[in-house]
Amino acid sequence: MMEQKGTTKDQGSISRRDLLRGAGAIAAGGAFAAAGGTTLVGMAEASKQAGGAIYPWKYAKIDPDKAAMVAYNNWYRNFCSYGAASGIIVPQRELVGGPWNSFPLMALKFGEGGVEGWGTLCGCLLGGSVAISLAAGHDGKPMINDLMQWYSETMQPVFKPKKPRARFKSKTVSGSPLCHISVGKWMKAEGKSLGSAERRDRCARLTASVSYKIATMLNDWADGKYKPSYTNKQSAVGITTQNNCTGCHGSDVPSPI
Repeated sequence: MMEQKGTTKDQGSISRRDLLRGAGAIAAGGAFAAAGGTTLVGMAEASKQAGGAIYPWKYAKIDPDKAAMVAYNNWYRNFCSYGAASGIIVPQRELVGGPWNSFPLMALKFGEGGVEGWGTLCGCLLGGSVAISLAAGHDGKPMINDLMQWYSETMQPVFKPKKPRARFKSKTVSGSPLCHISVGKWMKAEGKSLGSAERRDRCARLTASVSYKIATMLNDWADGKYKPSYTNKQSAVGITTQNNCTGCHGSDVPSPI
């Protein structure tokens, strides 16, 4: 016999189905929370474990040499953006745990080659800036400015691993935070191609150099000793940009108006 709508039996049957569906949803939700670590509950619990607010996250001082070696080795796994961030985040996972454990480093892989090979902002600056922001929040802004200036004005790479995977002689000043300029100047100086082992190791060392620099800045910040050094705050051409336009544009610098 077919059940009629509205009968007690039908209402009971619907209730049982709803109950089963609800139980399934609860079970699925529990599994998601257990596996994810990035749900609100998971993040809140991670924050308690770290002893701080959800943002920024608690920072423990790290050995800059360790930060550099983590970054160097991880460049060979997933390149510059991933590597630079990992130089800070991996040691924080060991020292602090909490929310640092929940950060998906692979989400930064897109920064390689100046964002998927477009040659824009160097990936190690992108990933490194994320790490600074996670550790210092608003206080990280001057450190990111200093990092960009230091990267652009310093003979790079600074860091040399004890056992490099390739050997080369050249160091160059990029004069820019852009990937294609930084890499291109070095390739011209060294006479090596983009796919060469030497160019690859150069970028791995540069990534390590960035993580080393970030660790020293964050350590000073944690000790209350950090002093910003970046001075080039206002663009000379009236638009948000670096101030060395003629290096690429010559006299034909685009006007924002």
